[in-house]
Amino acid sequence: MLKEETLHIIDYILDKTNPKKNNPQMSRVRHEHRKKKHDDLIKICINCGHMWSKVPDWVDKSLLKIYPIGIIPKIGKKYKKCPLCSALEIRRIK
Repeated sequence: MLKEETLHIIDYILDKTNPKKNNPQMSRVRHEHRKKKHDDLIKICINCGHMWSKVPDWVDKSLLKIYPIGIIPKIGKKYKKCPLCSALEIRRIK
């Protein structure tokens, strides 16, 4: 026999996915504590045209993330020479 205190599975799901309740799993302001959005940190290289950004070491050990061409929209991105092209230019000068 079913207990009266237990919720039916549908009632449980509706209760957990209700946006009006203070539910941390369904929070809309999940990343509002960040100072900068990652989209604002992505730059386009002047020489090679790749998009790049500096990232923490737990994302990439090289501290540099290079994105493939054509994956991320270029609208609103700043143009700056990537560290790889800067390093190649320094090697060519020497």
